[in-house]
Amino acid sequence: MQMSCIKVKRQDRMKTLRLRQILNIRLSLTRLSAILSITVISPALLNAQESPGLSPRLDEVIVSSTPLDRTLFESAQPITVLSGTELMTKAQGTLGQTLASEPGISSSNFGPGASRPIIRGLGGDRVRILQNGIGTGDVSNTSPDHLVTIEPILLDKIEVIRGPAALLYGTSAVGGVVNTFDNRIPEELPEGPLSGVVEARGGTNDEERAGVFILEAPVGPFALHIDGSKRRTDDIRIPGFARTTELRDSDPIDPEAKGKLPSSSTDTDNITFGTSAIGETGFLGVAYNEFNSDYGVPNGEPDISIDAHAERVDLHGKLNQPLEYLKALETKMAYNEYRHTEFEGADAGTKFKNRSYEGRFELTHETIASFDGLLGFQYQHADFSAL
Repeated sequence: MQMSCIKVKRQDRMKTLRLRQILNIRLSLTRLSAILSITVISPALLNAQESPGLSPRLDEVIVSSTPLDRTLFESAQPITVLSGTELMTKAQGTLGQTLASEPGISSSNFGPGASRPIIRGLGGDRVRILQNGIGTGDVSNTSPDHLVTIEPILLDKIEVIRGPAALLYGTSAVGGVVNTFDNRIPEELPEGPLSGVVEARGGTNDEERAGVFILEAPVGPFALHIDGSKRRTDDIRIPGFARTTELRDSDPIDPEAKGKLPSSSTDTDNITFGTSAIGETGFLGVAYNEFNSDYGVPNGEPDISIDAHAERVDLHGKLNQPLEYLKALETKMAYNEYRHTEFEGADAGTKFKNRSYEGRFELTHETIASFDGLLGFQYQHADFSAL
């Protein structure tokens, strides 16, 4: 009996060892198959963007504000890009409010009508704001209660450039550059006979009513573009008094504003017409824009407002491969007339005027000894007055 028990135990141990060997072999095969499957699948994932049958996992974002158009992953500069659905959901009434939630960016909020981006604590003239690579021509850099003449809802893309790349737009932009892009001068023929966008927005606290439309159509080799917007808001509802207890005690006003913030309403409209001739080697286009805004400046007193008006003409052209060693020849020009009047009730106070010209000329060369680059020239002139 003892011998038979020993034999049974030995047989059980042998079976156990065989089972372990089989399990080890199976585990090894499983790991091998997993490694092989990863090896086989990984190139497909890496080439997903190049394969027409597979949808890309990440959209390619081209940064246009740097000297050479790079993707967001190829650029070593700290860059923030807002476009597509993300821009549509974050767009507010002003450019500062639109970018205020981005890392490293805040807003010089001076009521719903005027706010400007602050980058890493720097604002005013240390942050340059551009429309399609050319300055806005307004006077928003002179005071926080002056608006930026850009309607964020009409934009296709916003790029925020920090670091050395900002020097491309002047030495004063030490804080950074905010470059906004729209399609007022089309660079490609639109698809279909007519395309466009219509959008309506509303808000409860300030009774916001806003509408936007964009229409584009091809006419032979020409592309036509028209867009417009209208936005109106009432005074913002607030809990309690508009002024602090200290101000009410030291400088009483009868009656004290309560429940609503005086002089916080806005009324803004914007219209743009643009066209461009598009060929196989490039395009040349022109656009006209008119911007109007009558907005309140909240400072605890009623009937403080600014009535602003701007007219702008843009010219943009690009020629691809003009010579053997040149990639592209591009020029941008803009003429802007801006004026606004500051009102205290019905009495006109200070009047600001700014007439500006700005142009850029860029020549991009082919790769020479593994170096890419461009040669450029920029001209800017402004006649400014505050009377």
